Amino acid sequence: MRRYLGLLAAVYPRALARDHLTDMLWPQSDGDRAINNLYAATSDLRCILRGVAGVRLMCSEGAYGLSLQGNVGIMTVGSKDHSVAHAPGSMSGASTLSTSYDGGAAAEFSRRPMM
Repeated sequence: MRRYLGLLAAVYPRALARDHLTDMLWPQSDGDRAINNLYAATSDLRCILRGVAGVRLMCSEGAYGLSLQGNVGIMTVGSKDHSVAHAPGSMSGASTLSTSYDGGAAAEFSRRPMM
């Protein structure tokens, strides 16, 4: 899940083709098993992202990508192993979804105040 989110964040605003994602996430799995893994991971990641305001996982024409509201952005961070999603929360004013993965650029989602 973490690597999946990290890959999507690294290519935002573009999307990744289903076959490319399955090759990157499950290189040892055959086609049908890898696709089933992707469908399950997509469902799980969507459940997680429901708690992060302004961040959604989208699928269109066999490509998977992130959709962000106007007041949510992605910023590159120093470590290639860490992604963070920020959205409004309760006490501190922000909740965080953090993810690690082993390739590509890391990203940070930050929620900017609406003007």
